[in-house]
Amino acid sequence: MIQNISSEKINLIIDISLRAGLYTFLIFSYWFGFNKLSHFLKKKVKNCGLLGTINVVLVIFAVGLSISTLVLAFVDNLAVFFGSLSLLSAAFVFALQDFVSCFFAWIYIELTKQYRLNDLIQIQTQNGNVSGWISEIGLFRSQIRERVGGDGIDRERPTGRTVTFPNNYIFKYALANQTKNHLILWHNLDIVITFESDYTLAQKVLKKALEDKFEDLILHPDKYFQNGIGELHNFMPKIYTSINENGVCFSIWFGARAGYLREILQEYSLEILKTIRENNITLAYKTSRIIKDEK
Repeated sequence: MIQNISSEKINLIIDISLRAGLYTFLIFSYWFGFNKLSHFLKKKVKNCGLLGTINVVLVIFAVGLSISTLVLAFVDNLAVFFGSLSLLSAAFVFALQDFVSCFFAWIYIELTKQYRLNDLIQIQTQNGNVSGWISEIGLFRSQIRERVGGDGIDRERPTGRTVTFPNNYIFKYALANQTKNHLILWHNLDIVITFESDYTLAQKVLKKALEDKFEDLILHPDKYFQNGIGELHNFMPKIYTSINENGVCFSIWFGARAGYLREILQEYSLEILKTIRENNITLAYKTSRIIKDEK
């Protein structure tokens, strides 16, 4: 009798082990296939919006297959399965709440197009800004090619580093997608000339030079501005005049496509230097006064 019971237990253990191994292998195969298919589609599908929608559908399909496989595994006792599933779900949600929120954030990102590959984004976190170009959107985390940031003229230059952040950042912090919502950004460049220079002439020739250069640049909107943004003449450079301690200051405001500040700044800077040289305009430098004490 004892031998029969032991034999039955051994057979039961073997049966459970084989069944668990089989269904675990099946679930693993679903997600392995999803991963391979997702990487294949990234190379073939060029439309980021369509690719994101396909990925969401594939994940829902993989989740459905996984749950169906678990139901099939416990088909002999569904009451125990659903009871155990509810307890396990509660435990997993509590223990892995960040992973769960990151996964649903991924679905939200893909469906609402919060950001897509190669978008220039900035997230203001409690530890500082996360800023750069999206290079990968994963189920739980996204990656960016980091940019310098700050207020310097190199703020849009890549640092060469890759930064990974959880997808649920979009629920916790403010997100700015400059590619999607701010196609053209305004920048400024200050030029100071001496008080002895003819500021009226300087303003006139600089204005004409910048406007001529702008007309040349908008012939290539795909490089310096943005195709399909509308009337580009709304971004014509503007010159504002003020006085500071060193001379007459011209503040030049100009628009540039997000991520292309350096390119368009170089074009305008070379044109300004050419105009200054041709019209004998003298640039001012920081000066200081020394007052001699006669006592």
